[in-house]
Amino acid sequence: MKHLILCDENPLEFVMGRHRIEYVIENIPSDEIYIIYNIFLNQSNFKETILTKCKTKPPTRFHFSQIDYRTRGIVETAFVGIHPFIDDIGDDKIVFIDIRPTPTPTATTEYHFDNTKTFLADAKTLLDDDTYVFSNGNTNGNTIKNKNNNKNKLRICFDLDNTLLTYPAIAGDYSTVKPIYNNLSLLKKLKSDGHEIIIYTARRMKTHHGNVGKVIKDIAGITIDTLERFNIEYDELIFGKPIADIYIDDRAINPYINDLSYFGLFYDKDVDDKDTANATAHQYIPNKIRNNKYNKIRRCDDAYIVKTGPIDIMKGELFYYQNIPSRSGGSGGLQDYFPRLIDYSIDVDTIDLKMDYIEGIPLYYLYKNCLLTHRHIDELFDILERLHTHEDTSDCIDTIVITCDNVKNNYVKKLKNRFNKQDYPFEDAEEVFRAIIEGIEAHFSPILSPVIHGDFWFSNIILKYAEGDADTDNRNRYKLLDMRGMIDDILTLNGDIYYDYGKLYQSILGYDLVLNGDTSSESIKHIEYIQEMKTYFLQKCLAKGLNIDFLTYITKGLVFGTLPFISHYDNDVKKNVWDFVKAIA
Repeated sequence: MKHLILCDENPLEFVMGRHRIEYVIENIPSDEIYIIYNIFLNQSNFKETILTKCKTKPPTRFHFSQIDYRTRGIVETAFVGIHPFIDDIGDDKIVFIDIRPTPTPTATTEYHFDNTKTFLADAKTLLDDDTYVFSNGNTNGNTIKNKNNNKNKLRICFDLDNTLLTYPAIAGDYSTVKPIYNNLSLLKKLKSDGHEIIIYTARRMKTHHGNVGKVIKDIAGITIDTLERFNIEYDELIFGKPIADIYIDDRAINPYINDLSYFGLFYDKDVDDKDTANATAHQYIPNKIRNNKYNKIRRCDDAYIVKTGPIDIMKGELFYYQNIPSRSGGSGGLQDYFPRLIDYSIDVDTIDLKMDYIEGIPLYYLYKNCLLTHRHIDELFDILERLHTHEDTSDCIDTIVITCDNVKNNYVKKLKNRFNKQDYPFEDAEEVFRAIIEGIEAHFSPILSPVIHGDFWFSNIILKYAEGDADTDNRNRYKLLDMRGMIDDILTLNGDIYYDYGKLYQSILGYDLVLNGDTSSESIKHIEYIQEMKTYFLQKCLAKGLNIDFLTYITKGLVFGTLPFISHYDNDVKKNVWDFVKAIA
C-alpha cells in the first residue's frame, strides 16, 4: 500500500510545539511517503522543512509532487498531484491522507482505492460533475515606516537556518541552502540603520553532542563562505546555539508570524526580490500566471489588486472598463463577466487600475491537466455569443464606429510594424511572416461586432471557485481579464469576432502550455487530448459558419505578434513558441 499525503495550505501549523504534518508522518506505517502540496508552500520552505524535521529510523523516503495552482478541492488536488507518482506506485493499493484540521487537531481522514486506475476513473467522474470532495472517508486520531530615526542603536540577533537561509535541499549538505529574501531584506535594513547584527546558529550541535569546538572545526568554513556568497552582512557570528524544540524568550519573534513592530520598530515588509531583496511587499497571488514584460500586478489585500503598465498599452483596457454595457436585452449586463474597476490613476506614461481580486483558476491550469471539458468550451462559446450579439440600443457603445479597413490594419499593418521594429531572431522569420500576411489578405472575411473581448485566451479567463450550489449562469462562473479596448489606434469595444475566436483557438492548440514551458503537453495522452479538443472546437466554429482558413491565419498571426511581448522569456521558450507558430495549420 502506498500512502499519499494531501496537504492543505498550512501543514506547517504548530500543534503542541510541532508542525501538524510531523504527527501525520510519524504515524504512517511505511518508510516511503508521497506528499502532494501547493506551490504556495514554497514561501515557507516546505520541502526543506520536511526533509530536516521528519527524520525517522529507518529513514523515510519522501517523494514530492508540487501543484502550481490552487485547486477547487481535494479530489482535484489528488487527481493532479498523483500523476508524477503513477509509474512508481504501479498497481499497489493507495490511501490518500487528508491532513486538513478536524475537530481533533492531530486527526486525519483517509480515502482508500484499490489502485491508481480505479482512483483516476472515479476522480475524473467526480470532477466532470463539478464535485470536488470525496463522498466518504475514514477518520483516524492521530506599511509603516520607521518613525524614530534617532532611536538607540540595538543589538539584534538572527538565527541562521530557516530564518536567513533555508534548510539544505540535500539533508546535511549546507552548500545546498538558499537565501530567504524577506528576512535578509529586514537584516539589510536594520544594518543600514546602524544596528549591530548577530548571527547565532545551532549548526552541527546535535551531530557533535554540544561540543562547540568540534562544531566550529566542522562547519565554520562553509558557513562563512555561504554568508559571503549571499552578501549577508553581520557584526558577530556565534556557533553553539543549543538544540531545542521550542525557544521561549521574551525578546524573540517568529519571522513567519510576527514582525518587529512588537519591539517598536516599523519596517515595510518585503517580497522575494532576488536582485535587491528590497522591493515593496504585496500579498501572494494564488494561480498567478507570468506577466508580459510591460505590465505588473500586485495584490494589496484580500479584496483588490492593482495592475500597472504603460499608458499606450493599457489605455484601451481602461476605456473598456469605463464603457462595459450595463444592460443586455433586459437580462442583465455584460459587466458581470468582468472584475469591477474600483479606481484608476494616470501618472505621466503609466496607468494604475485598481480592481476586484477574483478567486479562481485561469483555464490554462485546467487545460494543462486535461480537466477542461466540452461543457467548458460550450460555455465559452456562449460567452462570446453574448458579447458579440449585444443589442441594447440604449447604450451608445453599440454603434459600430470601425470599418473593415480598420480591422485589416489591426491584423496586417500592426503585424508589419511589429515585424519591422522588433527582433525576430529566426532564419525563416521573413518567410513565415509573408505567408501569414498573404493568408490573411487572401481569406479576409471579418464579421464586425459592437463588442469583442480582444484577448480571449485561457490565461485571461478565470473560472471562479464554487460558492454553494453550482451556478447555472456562466456570468457568475467566469471572469474575463485584460480586455483590448482598441483597434487601429481607435478606442472602442468594437472588433472582429474572429479576433476572439482566434485567441481561443491559440489556447486550444496549446499556446498557453508552450508559453509556460509545460512539458506535459508532449506526452501521448496530452497530444491526444489537444487533438480531440481541437476537433470539437472546429466543429463548433463550422456550425457557426466561420471561415476556418481565415480563422487559422488570424490565429497564426496573433501568436506571431506576441513574440515581442515575451522577449524576456528563456530562449528555449521563444524557440518553442516559434515552432508552435509554424505548426498552426
